[in-house]
Amino acid sequence: MKGQLGDAGNTNSLVPKSIGTGFAAIAAGGWHTIALKSDGSLWAWGENLNGRLGDGTTTDSHVPKLIGTGYAKIAAGRYHSVALKSDGSLWAWGYNGQGELGDGTTVESHVPKLIGTGYSVITAGGNHTVALKTDGSLWAWGYNIYGQLSDGTTRNSHVPERIGTGYTEIAAGLDHTVALKSDGSLWAWGSNEEGQLGDGTTNDSHVPKLIRAGPTAIEYPDALAPTAPGKPATATTLPPSAANADTKSDTLFNWMEVNYAGMFAPPGSKSMSFGPYYLRYYSATNAYLLIMPTNGHLYYLGPLSANTHMDLGAVQTWYANAGCAS
Repeated sequence: MKGQLGDAGNTNSLVPKSIGTGFAAIAAGGWHTIALKSDGSLWAWGENLNGRLGDGTTTDSHVPKLIGTGYAKIAAGRYHSVALKSDGSLWAWGYNGQGELGDGTTVESHVPKLIGTGYSVITAGGNHTVALKTDGSLWAWGYNIYGQLSDGTTRNSHVPERIGTGYTEIAAGLDHTVALKSDGSLWAWGSNEEGQLGDGTTNDSHVPKLIRAGPTAIEYPDALAPTAPGKPATATTLPPSAANADTKSDTLFNWMEVNYAGMFAPPGSKSMSFGPYYLRYYSATNAYLLIMPTNGHLYYLGPLSANTHMDLGAVQTWYANAGCAS
């Protein structure tokens, strides 16, 4: 209806429609679309109320319209757009009633406006914006009625506010935000009416809330590391059954993912990392079962004081023999 498909018309399409070629990234807002071509050129189309296309007008466009060049990343909110240039500068345009552009005002902009520099990742919610800087610091601004800025308040912010550090990935929903830290932990905040934070409640959170911790590191003295059944290659993937082991409902398994820089190191070697592994500890016998992702085998380790191991064979076969689905 607003030309957001970019096909030169305003009729809905029930099948995929070719719009053009050479595109490398896309983002969809409420009723507008922005896209990057592989040459760094920025294109936009659809509804242009509040200037969300960034072409200096408020006229809708039913075809992709060139906005500028030198861009590297993009994100679209409900009524606004944000983008990063290849030099790390952050630009925003469109609706700004809640301060979502981050320029210190609530005045909309019909062209890209420089907000700051040193940014590496951006995401746009309904009426809020979240971004990471190259140093891993997290910044947020705009609408905050549900705590989606994670500053401990419900006060809107018209400028980027520093929230914390150590983050690597971010994503914004309509009124909530989620993020990953460098340790693999998952955090969420903002509106939680439908349980979108994943914390088991429907209570909003005005600060980052830990939803799931990263892999647990387990340390052992090198002297107790079991001897290796041959040096394995560096692990990059898990076999299908191992990847799902920590979520199995049967009573035979209660796995946790671990990283350990010596678990399968030959005697005398140190600081060798082949993780992650899946590990099960039996306190009664001080022994372990371990899934080694590099060869898909299950090993019995222990007791550790005996410095022994036993290769139980392919984990998928072992699951089948135990009467469990893989």
